[in-house]
Amino acid sequence: MRNIALVAVRWLLGAVFLFSGVVKAVDPVGTSVFVEKYLAAYSLEIFIPAAIYIAIALAVVEMVLGALLVMRVAERYVAIVLTLFLSVFTIITLLSATVLPIGDCGCFGDAVRLTPWGTFLKNVVLLPMAVVLWRISAKKCLTMRDVVLAGFAIALPLALSVYSLRHLPLIDFMPYRVSVNLRDEVMGERLAARASERHVIICRHPETGELREFSAEDDAWYEWDIVDTRVEMGDTEERFSDFRLYDAEGDDYSETILARSERMAWLCVRDDRLLDDERLAAINRLLALYPNEYVILLTSGDRDALHMRFGVDCYSVDAMTLRSMMRSDVGVIVVEDGVIIEKLSFRDI
Repeated sequence: MRNIALVAVRWLLGAVFLFSGVVKAVDPVGTSVFVEKYLAAYSLEIFIPAAIYIAIALAVVEMVLGALLVMRVAERYVAIVLTLFLSVFTIITLLSATVLPIGDCGCFGDAVRLTPWGTFLKNVVLLPMAVVLWRISAKKCLTMRDVVLAGFAIALPLALSVYSLRHLPLIDFMPYRVSVNLRDEVMGERLAARASERHVIICRHPETGELREFSAEDDAWYEWDIVDTRVEMGDTEERFSDFRLYDAEGDDYSETILARSERMAWLCVRDDRLLDDERLAAINRLLALYPNEYVILLTSGDRDALHMRFGVDCYSVDAMTLRSMMRSDVGVIVVEDGVIIEKLSFRDI
């Protein structure tokens, strides 16, 4: 029974860390967003430029620990590192759940969303397992097989991270992934939100001065004096609430763009200051493939400068929304009849 329990603990810890490392390695940009949130919460903004490297390092460490544990390489030493790792992050997630709330912790990237309390409880469960594994595991000398397996365990997450960083994530966990009918998703969500709206009228009784709130459908407010009104939104899931495409006048064109049925190329440019020769060449290749009327440019940078430079319709998009849509700082999303059919980094255009 003791051996069975030890094997179960080893496999459970290994599987959790392998999964956590893989989802970080296939989307290092997404992981860096969570890293930036933590650095900002702890007033460590000076390290934000290194967020992408921290994200890759986390992916490598977690995948290596998980893989070595499953393969029983240096099991005792891996258990010691796991114990230290979990101890530190148990404290961090406790702080995130109490005095420094930051929302989703990002421990499983965008694949599985956990609250800080959920992450804290996960660590509380895993930490004693790591301690038990540490205390029970026997000391063993490293063999050549162990060294080879360790090298492979380090190389794989590095390769995954570098590939995903230079191109696009191998697995897209975001709502804007290929095959999603963006028109149906966005319009369905907005219709549900509008249907859940509740119009509240705040009134004062003309004789007693009593204040009371009425629903707009309640005829009783007719006999009262209106003081104020407000709109309350119902509890609906909103994954695309920030999907808004603003023109130069500040008008939202998102529904108009989604209504178009022809094949379109949505050129995503995070910041016009990042346009070096390689990125400009990719944009010119794209513009040579599509007539201007079938290309729109989405940016969180200087819309007017990009419009003057490329002569296509440009729309401003929230910076975080654009990062969710396109992980590459310059890339293209091909949309046909409201459906995302292809996404490419500028290196693949």
